[in-house]
Amino acid sequence: MQSFDQLGDEIQEQWKAAGFDPLRFAEVAVAALGRTPPAALLDWRQVAEAFLDEPRLPVQRPRRAGDPQVTVYTQSRFCIEVVFRVDGDAAIHGHAFRGAFHLLDGEALHCSYRFDAHPGSAGALLLGEAHLVQLERLARGATRPIDGAGLVHTLFHLDRPSATVVIRTLAQDAGPAHELLPPHLALGPLEDEALGRRLAVLALLRDCAAPDAVDRLASFVEQQDPEASVRALRAAWDYLVDEDRLEEVLNRARVQHGDLFDAVVASLEREHLILDLQARRHDVRDAELRFFVALLLTVPDRGLILRMVAEEVPGPPVITVLRWARALTTVGDDGAVDLLGIVVTPEDTPHAADLDEPLVETLHGHLRALVEQAPPEERLRRLMGRNPRLDREPATALLASWSPLETSLFKALF
Repeated sequence: MQSFDQLGDEIQEQWKAAGFDPLRFAEVAVAALGRTPPAALLDWRQVAEAFLDEPRLPVQRPRRAGDPQVTVYTQSRFCIEVVFRVDGDAAIHGHAFRGAFHLLDGEALHCSYRFDAHPGSAGALLLGEAHLVQLERLARGATRPIDGAGLVHTLFHLDRPSATVVIRTLAQDAGPAHELLPPHLALGPLEDEALGRRLAVLALLRDCAAPDAVDRLASFVEQQDPEASVRALRAAWDYLVDEDRLEEVLNRARVQHGDLFDAVVASLEREHLILDLQARRHDVRDAELRFFVALLLTVPDRGLILRMVAEEVPGPPVITVLRWARALTTVGDDGAVDLLGIVVTPEDTPHAADLDEPLVETLHGHLRALVEQAPPEERLRRLMGRNPRLDREPATALLASWSPLETSLFKALF
């Protein structure tokens, strides 16, 4: 705790010398971290134990739900926090404050974005195009500035646990902190208290399994403005999938809101895929595999993925990708295969009984053909070559049943 006291006091003096100019704070924080990097002195466990043992803690700021976030130093204008991560989320976010972050423990994949809003798009819900502008692997001890809303980013932590030091201004004056939902949405903080309460009541109906919960939701999205409809659909997405009524409610929303809802649906569908994959990261402990999952979650470009893989592991990157995909695959007692949420079963695979190899080998053979960008006829030839009992027609039907793989989070590799 004394280390953070010294760091905070130094920042206070340097910022005072700069006239407490908010536009200079990130520069001051980065310079102080460079002179006395916490990662050179501490690890996450030492910070956790010191925080538990400290009899007089700084005033603690309200924390987000999820992993621990503790305040280790505070002044009237800024504070220093340590955010611990076990898995954490991968939300792409901006900031309403200025400062810097520093990897105290663990490595991370750092992704920065730009959002180009469509003309006329304003307010809490923005429509436009999201672009990945920088991708870098940060080692323990790395420091980056936080230039308010100028930094729209996410960190995928590759180690369990990890810890990040965040030095931040307390004033929320650095621009609106939108959350980015690629490829087409940016969503600002919910500021309409009445809307927040309506959304909470809709959630209550779902949680209590009210028989008209879906009908009330559909009526809501038909009557409300786009922001309210997007927030309601986003909160209820999994519920609507489970009730097999998602498409029905989306169609009713389209009637009200028109073509703009195609962009909304594309972003919410992608978020659903990412949340499902994030949930699976809990069981992925190997740093290389977590790195691969992070790439699948963030990088839409095959060339960039393979270049990052090649920098990580010697040898042909395609072979490394296929090895990682196999390591992330599980096979059930019934022969069902689960590849990061892509579930293939013997019952749902046409002509599975005619295969000359285990179903998992057939799936990975097809995945290899896709990653190697084999044309459709070559994919078919490879499948029939490994399974001589399959004629052309059943082989074609089998591959057609696996077409969702081509729109999964693996699609950038294809």
